[in-house]
Amino acid sequence: YTHGQGIVSNHVFEILKNNSKIHIISTHFDSSSRIKKIPYGILILIKLLQKLISLSLTQKSFTVYFTPSRNFFGSNRDFFLLFVIRIILIFKRKSSVNTIAHLHGSELSDFLDYSLYGKILKKLYIQCKTKMIILSSKHKKLCLGKNYNNYIIIRNPIVETDKLRSQLRKKNYYNKKLNICFISNPIKDKGLKESIDWCNAFFKKIDWKLNIIGWTKKDFKEIYKYE
Repeated sequence: YTHGQGIVSNHVFEILKNNSKIHIISTHFDSSSRIKKIPYGILILIKLLQKLISLSLTQKSFTVYFTPSRNFFGSNRDFFLLFVIRIILIFKRKSSVNTIAHLHGSELSDFLDYSLYGKILKKLYIQCKTKMIILSSKHKKLCLGKNYNNYIIIRNPIVETDKLRSQLRKKNYYNKKLNICFISNPIKDKGLKESIDWCNAFFKKIDWKLNIIGWTKKDFKEIYKYE
């Protein structure tokens, strides 16, 4: 993948596969014909069921990561996936399945609140204690609502220094290591060098580590070779 999201996804995958066992079920089928997609869609559901049953029987815990669909046909997979996870959680401890949904788009809440089907699907999201990855607190209302408390928020790169100092003191980071994650595709406008310089200047009294995803050393040297 040469686009930004693809580059980052591949980098994350390379990191994870060194520390975890990953099972991938592709849901992509390149066809404009909805009729042709139906058999493939059924095959995907069968694969999902087999994999979830296998993991629930052989693993104490496991993580399921997927991107929610925001239309009826695409969401059938999500409905089936969450329904099976909900059944598994009845027979296993509640923390045995860590469900993560990475929201790409702003229409999920409209879709979930539009019909009885959507409302049942929304209930499944909540019952499975799904961690929803969103871009900011403002996106809560576009997802499962402001009152839902199981969100993973990708922080805005704009940093309010006084507020950050207060948070660091409150969480006692001055006495332990602070891990920071920088995620972007490798282009100069993302400001990786500026972020490193800022961290060096700001975290003088803190033991910190910057984890960079989406870049290689070669990318960094080529992009900043004249600086």
